[in-house]
Amino acid sequence: MSRQRGVVRVGGPRRSSAVLALVAVFTVAAEARAQAIERISVSSAGVEANDSSERPRLSADGRYVAFVSRASNLVAGDTNGFADVFVRDRVLQTTELVSIGNGGQSTTPNVAYDLRISDDGRYVLFGANGLDPADTDANPDVYLRDRLLGTTTWITTSNLDEWYSDLDLSADGRTVVHSHGNLLAPGEVTIRRLDTGQVWTLQDVAPSTGVNGRDYSSPRISGDGRFVDYTVEHFFASGGFAVRVERLTLATNVVTVLLSDRYNALPHETSFDGRHLLFTDFGFEVLSGSTSLWRFDTQTGDLQRVDQRQIPPPIFGPPGGF
Repeated sequence: MSRQRGVVRVGGPRRSSAVLALVAVFTVAAEARAQAIERISVSSAGVEANDSSERPRLSADGRYVAFVSRASNLVAGDTNGFADVFVRDRVLQTTELVSIGNGGQSTTPNVAYDLRISDDGRYVLFGANGLDPADTDANPDVYLRDRLLGTTTWITTSNLDEWYSDLDLSADGRTVVHSHGNLLAPGEVTIRRLDTGQVWTLQDVAPSTGVNGRDYSSPRISGDGRFVDYTVEHFFASGGFAVRVERLTLATNVVTVLLSDRYNALPHETSFDGRHLLFTDFGFEVLSGSTSLWRFDTQTGDLQRVDQRQIPPPIFGPPGGF
């Protein structure tokens, strides 16, 4: 305490306590904000979606969220009456329509509820129909939206009446994988390196006398773009059936078997470096109702059950196949 011109002044201790109290208040407020639940399916003006939204995907830093919505009020001029793909910027608080063609074309009823976003949020991969003038068949195709350039690229460029599913994207947005098929070739996987133009295709083989058949599905790519894991169903010419999870190393074109003798093993996610594979196993009997989630270490061979729940599998087999 000090005296000056008859005024008693309080020294530093009280001022420090006040500052500390103020800092504590701001800290608590910041923690509360950090723990708050944030609605993503809103317009840039903050108006809540007037219909259902689902299938969210986060960029690496959590700033951008890609999602599918049937709402018509998230952006101006959304009058197609069907589901669309949007990206929400959580920093700028803006919502952007990304399932749109270069000429302003909007999606048709055949939007595939499957999408991915690159780590930096620049690229969004999704399934849709009719966003390119040459896309005239009725089935969803694969499109890639470059949010920086504002362009949409038709990836699959086919009107062979094929269906596409199991989309995945490398972290940098340069490599695209998907499964596709039709009634004659029900299970194939294609990998496309967009910056080099390289294409890999794992082709369906129909079983016949002396020839083993193969169907491919459920591809997943590692974040660094080096590995593609997928399910392959083997139909042996001599009789019998087997399901394996295999890996294609893109740099060497070498295929290795990761898992064998799994009745219904479906890759779910591959880690960035490709070391760990998360997959769903529907058990040895399709209708057993036993569904489990597993993590596989491709370096050590360690296999760990992550979760298990009892649900009846779909009538026509597990999701991800044809």
